Amino acid sequence: MNSLEMLEIDLGQLVERRGLSQARHRRESEREALLERFTRKTARADALRRLIGAYDRPGKAGVRPELCPMLDWAKAELNGLEADLRPERLGALLRERDLFPAIDTLADPLGEPPARRSWGR
Repeated sequence: MNSLEMLEIDLGQLVERRGLSQARHRRESEREALLERFTRKTARADALRRLIGAYDRPGKAGVRPELCPMLDWAKAELNGLEADLRPERLGALLRERDLFPAIDTLADPLGEPPARRSWGR
């Protein structure tokens, strides 16, 4: 094999490694976005539980009538959030998007490829 063929193989491998690197970065961004959405929904569900608990406790002297529609709406919102936050729903979403595969086909045994550089730098 001559040096030109070796250079073509090295360049081909570098292109492939950079493609894997880009795919890993996209997957990491998806992971972060999903985690952010999950934590926002969890925080909102916690806030709704506190709100509902503050105004809608059994034995408390009647809830003001004008608050009832808001509390009903908050309960419906909470039910929707709780459905989204169920572990089996999150697990299905993770499997569907393949964000944490058992065998990582995007792994590069050589690590991250070198950064692209402009000529002369």
